Amino acid sequence: MEGLTYFSMFDVGTSFVVFGIAYILGSYFSAEGLKLKPIEILKKLGKSIPLMTYLIASILNFSHIQLPDTIINVAGTISKANMPLSLLLLGLYLNFKLDKQFIKPMLKFLTFRYGLGLLFGFGLYLFLPYNQMYRFTVLIGLLLPVAASALTFAVEFKYSASSTRLIATISNITILISIAILYTFANFIL
Repeated sequence: MEGLTYFSMFDVGTSFVVFGIAYILGSYFSAEGLKLKPIEILKKLGKSIPLMTYLIASILNFSHIQLPDTIINVAGTISKANMPLSLLLLGLYLNFKLDKQFIKPMLKFLTFRYGLGLLFGFGLYLFLPYNQMYRFTVLIGLLLPVAASALTFAVEFKYSASSTRLIATISNITILISIAILYTFANFIL
């Protein structure tokens, strides 16, 4: 239960980064291009449904407002479709045929992603003054796969089909790499 609590806190933090900052950056680099003005950014963030959901849920939680059981049951039923739909989305855009021009950027991304994840993860694990469960959570959290929401952002912002396929392929590759790293940690290191 303690580990689940830590992962939940880690997930909330990364969700604000993914659904806030990454969403703005994805919009900024799209063909339409977002102007980096505070009002424009706030309007765009208001269209990020996952971010708004987190904000509303946080406000309700901090205000100690309990939603009716009917709403909770309907939301619970809808949420069960989240994982299959995410996997379906990844599968639709999966393509292991890569142009040679994409191999170098993909390898750079994967090296950067896991290099920094391992570097910061081990650094924080060694130097944070918290209990071991907390430090394990930070280390493992930094090695988890990249958010699949980058794929939905690419579709929403009308990135090219080849870019969208590349993002899906990288997302799938990070799942495999993360599983291998976590298996190694669980069985041989930790």
